[in-house]
Amino acid sequence: MKITYAMALTLLVSLFSFAAHAQKCSLDVDEVDPFTKEHVKSGTNKVGGLMWHWTLTLKKSGSVYGWEMKIKLGGHIPEPIKKGDVIYCKLENDKVVQLVADNDYAPVHAAADGQIVSQFVPKGLLDEAAMKTFSESPLSEMRVTISGNKLEPKISGKQGSAMQEIARCVLQP
Repeated sequence: MKITYAMALTLLVSLFSFAAHAQKCSLDVDEVDPFTKEHVKSGTNKVGGLMWHWTLTLKKSGSVYGWEMKIKLGGHIPEPIKKGDVIYCKLENDKVVQLVADNDYAPVHAAADGQIVSQFVPKGLLDEAAMKTFSESPLSEMRVTISGNKLEPKISGKQGSAMQEIARCVLQP
């Protein structure tokens, strides 16, 4: 089979388009820390429906991977998220990633529209294997236990795919 100029050009353009698309990442932070000279990357996305007001951040600083969540709940919840508490993240491929709180995180209380809102901001570390697991499949379900109550925000397909993409981008060199 003889390869024509047009076929070669089409193949070349297709390869460049695929490579450009595959390398495209949009993170909230992708920079070198001016003090530590470490490459810092992080991406945040909303998780849960309109009433949940939750976000999940996946990040990397140097060679250390981590996570952070912002969880807002109506009402006065006095109990903290405790060191060792687990947030379960189930992926579409049925794998589960455990986000383990690295300290106690007491809620911050505020008044909004005449009612009390409790906000938690737990954080923790992840190993590279867990971040790779996150990058392999969209997030489909979450479970957080706060004050003895199991909370399971509904994760939309768009949110799940966005978390997978953030993990993929954080893993890139």
